[in-house]
Amino acid sequence: AEAVDEQGHPVNVPLYTGNVDVPPTFDNIRLGLYPVVGSASAVLTRRDLLLRIGLFDEDQKFGGEDWDVWARLAQYGPAIRIDLPLTRIRIRLSSLQRSMSAETRALSRLHSRIIVARHWEDDPDFLRAHERAARPDLWAVMRWRLLSPASMRELYQQLHGHRHAAGRVLARKPWDFFRVLLWGCGTTLRTILTTPSELLRLWGRLRAEKAR
Repeated sequence: AEAVDEQGHPVNVPLYTGNVDVPPTFDNIRLGLYPVVGSASAVLTRRDLLLRIGLFDEDQKFGGEDWDVWARLAQYGPAIRIDLPLTRIRIRLSSLQRSMSAETRALSRLHSRIIVARHWEDDPDFLRAHERAARPDLWAVMRWRLLSPASMRELYQQLHGHRHAAGRVLARKPWDFFRVLLWGCGTTLRTILTTPSELLRLWGRLRAEKAR
């Protein structure tokens, strides 16, 4: 897909989150390691296959329903990336998704990951892989709550008592939760030490979110 502004001109806005060099296999798609663009108009599949997997889950929000469908489709055969824009996505600064805070977007991504993983949460090997793959998404939420112990505790309780095992596995015990916190802080610190400009970028983003 290609991002365009409200007048239809191409804009440099990332539409993919992840490494497009990762093969589009079933495991990589359901773990979120291979990024599928968040526009249903950019994906082609056979109608009978879409009917077989049960269409879209309309309870999902902000892209989760797309990812859920792509993962369920991928279990029936390989996906192929076409390196041509098949559709355009018009970027509006006033859109609901772009007006959300960074924390809300991160929560949406984490929720989507859990919803996708729930289909295969009875597979212990997959559940372990899901737990590792979910760390960046969980940290993306935690980092906005570092100065609010109450909201951090609330996040832990929500995951600990989640209705899906794919959510509970991220916070089975306080140590599981704290381990992700240590991992995230360590990763961020290493990035800042090796790339000093990253500190300025993070500070700018923090100020922007505070202004929001």
